[in-house]
Amino acid sequence: METSDYAEAVAKAPEILNQPLLNPTEGFKPELDDFADEQVKAGKWTKKSRKSKYSVLLMFGEDIDWAPLPAITTATCQKWYDLQTKRIAIVTANSYVMNLKSFLNWLGDTETTTANHYAHLMPTDPDIEKLNGGGTAKKTAIPKK
Repeated sequence: METSDYAEAVAKAPEILNQPLLNPTEGFKPELDDFADEQVKAGKWTKKSRKSKYSVLLMFGEDIDWAPLPAITTATCQKWYDLQTKRIAIVTANSYVMNLKSFLNWLGDTETTTANHYAHLMPTDPDIEKLNGGGTAKKTAIPKK
């Protein structure tokens, strides 16, 4: 709230609670909920896969401190991806980014966003090499425009 005055904070509280861009504690969680519900309803996710895919998106939100959607940049996504590759297998990190890509694509397609504001954030598909009948993944950068 950028104030240490109690009365001013109380006066600003309703405004902040009613405007998601001013309330980073919830950030884009309502959009995540809508996205996940729509994926299940459309048959793209099962109830079981919803739980795991939704948790990845929640982790992204928490890791970026629920930055407002317009503040999410390619650099934000790339930094998050790089952090994931330090703690999990690259192929898993790639699947996380593909999940994020689906969410960002959905945001760009919904009527609630303006002119596909998020199109510049789309990552590429993972670069998979097939070696001796098995697959290994290479770390891929999210393209910048």
